[in-house]
Amino acid sequence: MFSKLFSEILTRRKRDIRHLEAEAFYQGAHAVEIKPGLNEVQARFDKQEARLNQQSIQRQKQFETVLDHVNELWAPVEKLCRAVHERIGDHIPPFLLPMLIALSSVFIGIAEVILLAPALDMIYIAQYSQQVFSAIGLVLVGGLAYHLAWESLLSEKFNRLWRLAIRLFAVVVTAILICWGILRGMQVAFAAKVMQNPLGDFLSEHSVLSAVFFVFLSLAIPVVIAAATHYSFHHLRDWWEWKTANSQMNRLIRLRVSAQKGLESEKERLIHGLKEIAHECSEWKAAYRLNHERGGKHGAIQEPYWMVPLKATLTMLAALAFLWWVPLPLLGIIDWAVWIAAFLYFRRQWHSPSPEEFFELEHVSFAVPAKDQGNHNPLLAPFRNPKELSR
Repeated sequence: MFSKLFSEILTRRKRDIRHLEAEAFYQGAHAVEIKPGLNEVQARFDKQEARLNQQSIQRQKQFETVLDHVNELWAPVEKLCRAVHERIGDHIPPFLLPMLIALSSVFIGIAEVILLAPALDMIYIAQYSQQVFSAIGLVLVGGLAYHLAWESLLSEKFNRLWRLAIRLFAVVVTAILICWGILRGMQVAFAAKVMQNPLGDFLSEHSVLSAVFFVFLSLAIPVVIAAATHYSFHHLRDWWEWKTANSQMNRLIRLRVSAQKGLESEKERLIHGLKEIAHECSEWKAAYRLNHERGGKHGAIQEPYWMVPLKATLTMLAALAFLWWVPLPLLGIIDWAVWIAAFLYFRRQWHSPSPEEFFELEHVSFAVPAKDQGNHNPLLAPFRNPKELSR
């Protein structure tokens, strides 16, 4: 694809320079001043420079827009990074351990729900689905109470009244969980006796130990869930803020570097493009001057008039060779139409050739003429330069 594009550009450039040479030769042969032609060449390349400047400015504006956008976002992102750095420090916040602790708290809560759900029979919740949802609610209430109590001890986000209310709520929840643990122990002992399980006798004989165990079980799980939630939440929040701030800063840095390099590259490309256009303009002007001088010195040789009907006749014969299968009356009409059209075309070409056709008729002079040139002078007389014949 690139070779085809390069070939098309090269072909078009050759065609343009060929047209320029023919036009300069034509103007020089007709004694037209060279200055208007050079001005036209200069105007052509001035137009190319203006178009190149316009395209380059549009691309530069795009890069400058990106830089302006980066500069607008740089201050808040830098402020965010500085705040995260001051709060966290130079180290990278942990992610794996807090995530594992958070998952562990979830599984601990599920285990507590499984253990707690059957015990809700004592408060007349018989369906298992209702027991599960009720147990989830009780676990969440206990964990949330201790989590808020922990926050009220370490954070200044709550005012004095809220801290007092949260701590009072945690104390009430603790008292309820203690009573609930005692009741769970009694329930388990009663159920074991009904089922004639030896565990029932053991729990009945050691009621204090049973109460301590179930109270510990009822209190420890919400406390562990609250502690795990508090630890994992703060560390995961720090990790997320650190990651977000660094991601935004790195993105802005990449955008700034890319836009700066693109802007510098575009400016260099504009400079090289303008230099290339200036060199090409000089090349075209030199070619114009050379061919203008050639046209003034050499001139062109006009073909003899008998070449016009000869070319028309050859064109008619070529058409006849391709259309031999056409019926004779129609073939004759077509041949004569071809001959007339070709005659008019070649007559126009003979009488007023275009600059390209005129350029092909240049009268050249040889530094070392052929030895038998004189024998052909009578035949070549019709092709001689009119200026030379006038001498």
